[in-house]
Amino acid sequence: MPNKKTLLLCWDFPPNDGIGGRRWAKMAKWLLKSGHEIHVIKSKSKVGNQNSVWLSDVKSNKIHIYEVDTYWPVKWLNSKDNKFSDKLKHKFSAIYLTIFSKGTIYDKAIGKESDVIKLASKIIEINKIDNVIVTGAPFNLIYYAAKLKLVFPKLFILADYRDPWLNAVNYGMQNLSAKNKLAEQNKQNLVFETIDVITAPNSFLLDEIKATYTGSNLIKANFVELPHAYDEDDFLIFDKLKKQNPQTLKIVYAGSVYLGAKSYLEEFINQINTYNSKNDHLVELEIYTDDYKSLQQFQNAAISINPSVGKEIFKIISEADYVLILLAEHNKDFKTTKFYEFLPFQKPYLYIGPLGEVAKNIREDKMGFVIKDVKKDTVSFIESHFASKLVFNGLSKFSNHTFQKRVELINELIEKK
Repeated sequence: MPNKKTLLLCWDFPPNDGIGGRRWAKMAKWLLKSGHEIHVIKSKSKVGNQNSVWLSDVKSNKIHIYEVDTYWPVKWLNSKDNKFSDKLKHKFSAIYLTIFSKGTIYDKAIGKESDVIKLASKIIEINKIDNVIVTGAPFNLIYYAAKLKLVFPKLFILADYRDPWLNAVNYGMQNLSAKNKLAEQNKQNLVFETIDVITAPNSFLLDEIKATYTGSNLIKANFVELPHAYDEDDFLIFDKLKKQNPQTLKIVYAGSVYLGAKSYLEEFINQINTYNSKNDHLVELEIYTDDYKSLQQFQNAAISINPSVGKEIFKIISEADYVLILLAEHNKDFKTTKFYEFLPFQKPYLYIGPLGEVAKNIREDKMGFVIKDVKKDTVSFIESHFASKLVFNGLSKFSNHTFQKRVELINELIEKK
C-alpha cells in the first residue's frame, strides 16, 4: 500500500482569494476522500484578502496548512493601491528585483527558496511524507520543489503546470533579457531532470511545455495530461430549471476576459444590441467576471455586467439557455476550468473567439454551437434559435470529468512510483 501522506505546494491555496487556488483545493478535497492526509504550504494571505469561494472545500482537520510570507519587494511590486507612496514602492521594488533576482521579476514566489525548502523538509521529516505535489504559477515554486528533490531523492514529486512557463504571454516572460531568459530556462531544465511527473490540463499545453527544454541531460519527468474537472458536490443543491420565458434568449458568461478576447466580446455585444433594436425577442447577456469594471460601458437593459459571484454562478447557469465560451488566440486550444465546471448542467456551449481545438471539440462532440464570424453570424444564430432550428441533445460524456476521476489518476501515478 503506497504512502498516502502528501505535501502540496500551492501559492494561493484557500483562504487566499483568486482562481489560482481552485484546481488544487478541489484536488485536495478529493485526495482526502481517497485516503490521503494533506499538508499544504501556501503564501500568507495578503491584507484585505477576501476568503476564497473554495475555502469550504478544504476545511478539514486532515488538511494541515503552513504559510510562508511573501518577499517584501514582491509585495510592493504587486500592490494595487494608487497612492503616490505606493507608486514609488512599485518602482523601487521593480528596480530592486531586477538587480537582485534571476529571471522574471513577476513571479510571486521570488526570494522564498530557503523558506520553502526549510519548511517543506521539516514537514516531510516529521510526518514521514513520501509524496509532494507542486503547482505553478508561480513557477519558482516548482523550481523549489526540484531543489527539494535533491535533498530527498526518494520523494515522489508531481509538478502541475496550470499555465505555460517559458513561452507564457504573461508573468513578464515575453520581455526578458537574454540573461534572464536563460535563468528561467535553467530553472525549468532542472525541473525536467529531477521531478518524477509533470502534468498540465491539456495535451496541447503539455506538448508546448516539453518543447521548451533547452538542456542536454536526460529528462527524468514523465509527462501526463491531468485535465480540469468539475466537483459533483457543487451540483447537488441545484436542479435544472425550466425556461420561464420562451420569448427571451439568455446567455451567460462567467470567467476572465482574456487578453485578446475583448474584441470578440465587444462585437458580440454590438450584434446583440443590433438585434434587440429591431426585434421583439429580447436577447439577454449576463457577464460575471473579475474584469467587470473594464466592461461597464456596455451595460444596458439587455447586457448585464457583474462582478464574480462565486458558487452562486451555478444557479445562474441553471437558468440560462447557453453558456458562452470566450477565448483568445493564446488559449484557443485550451479548455479552461469553467469549461468543465458547467458540464453537469448540460447547457449548450456557445463559442466565440479564434477557431482552435476548443471550437472543434464543441462541434464534433455536439456540446453546443460555434459562431465562426461574430460580426456576420451572430444575428443569424439568434434567428435560428428563435426559429427552433438548433438541435442540442445533451452531453453523454460529462460524467468522465469529475475531480474524483482525476484523483484516481494521481493515485495511479503514485502507485507506479
